[in-house]
Amino acid sequence: MVYASAPYLRLIEDQLPGSQPLHLGAFADERLVGVMPALLARDSHFGRVANSSPFYGSHGGAYSLLTGPERDLCLRSLLEAFRLTCRREGCITSNVVEPLGNRDEALYREVLEPWHTDQRTGQIVDDLSADDDEMMSRYHQKTRNMVRKATKTGVQVNVSTSPEAIEFLARVHGENMGAIGAKPKSPGFFSALTEQLRPTEDWAVYEASIGSQRVAALLVLRFGESTEYFTPVTSAEFRNAQPMSLIVHTAMLDAARLGYSRFNFGGTWTTAQEGVYRFKSRFGASDLPYTYYVSKYEQGEPFDGASRSDLMAAYDGYYLFPFEPESARAEA
Repeated sequence: MVYASAPYLRLIEDQLPGSQPLHLGAFADERLVGVMPALLARDSHFGRVANSSPFYGSHGGAYSLLTGPERDLCLRSLLEAFRLTCRREGCITSNVVEPLGNRDEALYREVLEPWHTDQRTGQIVDDLSADDDEMMSRYHQKTRNMVRKATKTGVQVNVSTSPEAIEFLARVHGENMGAIGAKPKSPGFFSALTEQLRPTEDWAVYEASIGSQRVAALLVLRFGESTEYFTPVTSAEFRNAQPMSLIVHTAMLDAARLGYSRFNFGGTWTTAQEGVYRFKSRFGASDLPYTYYVSKYEQGEPFDGASRSDLMAAYDGYYLFPFEPESARAEA
C-alpha cells in the first residue's frame, strides 16, 4: 500500500511538525523481510503519542512478504518491538491502523492489548478491467444510470497534473469539508504532494468539467497494484449532474489500462457515512474490515480532563482514541 511507501511517509512527516520517524524493520539473514511504519508526535504537556500511521487514517501496522508461520513470527516481532519502543520513548498511548485486508486481528489484539478499538470498513474493487461494458456490468443499476446521466449532462473528464487542477481540488475540498464541520487537508499539503511525489507515476487529478467550468475532481495516488481514491471533491451546485460517478468510472478504466488491478476507495464508517458507503459499494466494491488499535502505557485514564480542542491542538494529525460527540474526549 502507498501508506507504507517511503515517499508518502516523508510527505506526512513534513506535514506534522515536530514528528519523529519511528519506522521498524525486520531482518532474516541480513535480508529485510518486514516493515512497520510509524511516527512519534512531538512532546506536549499531555505526553508523547505514537501512530502507525497518523494523518487522516493512513494505514500502518506490520507488513511482511513472508508466508505461513514465518510471516506470523515476523508480524509478532514487529508489533512487540513497536510496543517496546513506545514504552522506551515514554509514550502514554499509541494507535495502530492495521493494513487493509490483513486480517490478523487475534495477533494484533494479543500483542497490542488495546485500551480502545475503532472499527472501519475498507472498500476495494479488485480485478479491474479496461473494458467499459465489462466494468459497467459490475455496477449497481443506479450507478450505471448516474454514469450515463453525467455523460448526457455534458460532463467531460480529463486527467491533469497542472497547478490549476490542484488549486481547484484544494479549494473545493476546503469548502466541502467546511460545510460538514470537518477539518480539511491544508492547501500546503496538496502543494507538498505535487513537489514530493512524481506526477502521473505517483499521482494524478481527474477533473470533471461542464463546458469550460470545472465542477468536480478526484486526486488519485498510484502505488504497487493499487490506485487510491484519495481526495474527491464536487462543487455543491453541480452534485446533481453526478460528475463524481463518471470520474470514478473513468479512473477505474484508466487504472486497468495502466496495469493496476485494484481500486482502493479507502475506509468508511458504515453507520455515520451510510451514503458514502453506498456510493462506493455500488461500484462493485468489496468490504475489507479493519481496526484501529489504541494501547496505553500508564495506569489510569490518559488525557484525563483534557478538552477535545486542547487535544487536537496538541496532537494535530494524530489519532488518540474514539470519542463521543457529547464528551470532551477527542480524536485528533
